[in-house]
Amino acid sequence: MRSTISALALMLVLGACRSQRRVAGDGVDSSGHNAQSDSVANLATVGAPWFREEREIDLTGDGRPDTVVIRADGPSSDRLAVTLSFMVDGAERWRERWHSDYMLIDPPEFPEGEASRAAYIRRGLRRTLEGVRVDPFDSTNYGQMADSIDSTVVRQPPREQITLGYGYETTLALAWDPVSKSFRHLWACC
Repeated sequence: MRSTISALALMLVLGACRSQRRVAGDGVDSSGHNAQSDSVANLATVGAPWFREEREIDLTGDGRPDTVVIRADGPSSDRLAVTLSFMVDGAERWRERWHSDYMLIDPPEFPEGEASRAAYIRRGLRRTLEGVRVDPFDSTNYGQMADSIDSTVVRQPPREQITLGYGYETTLALAWDPVSKSFRHLWACC
């Protein structure tokens, strides 16, 4: 019974996750306004976040540190609105959002209830933050993973790609475009 419920939950969350991908060149979602993003925003609370950490890393290849910020707002660990932002020169240039329940699709047992679940979620949020990495552009991976191949990327590939993973099993790759001063979506999986 539990595996049937887990499988159904997985299908629902993966469908919701795919509709929540965000690209923010100027801090505004380029994917358009939808009910799913409203539901994430409605979980947020005014005041101090439930969780917030940041990390400096050069995301743009200019030799200066940029900032990755992860923030979770909500009343309890299973009802959080999570936002991962890339800040360049003090401005948000990329935003990804999801609900904390996307991190609870196949969780371990929580013998201490909310305290155990909260510790599990915090570890996952820290793992997401620390997992943001900058690597040389991988054209083979791009060719295999991209929904559609952009000939501009093939002709003039970026030097580097930013890869991150979050939630149950979402992984995505981005590239910095210095002309538009924004991140470009390369591919996403699962």
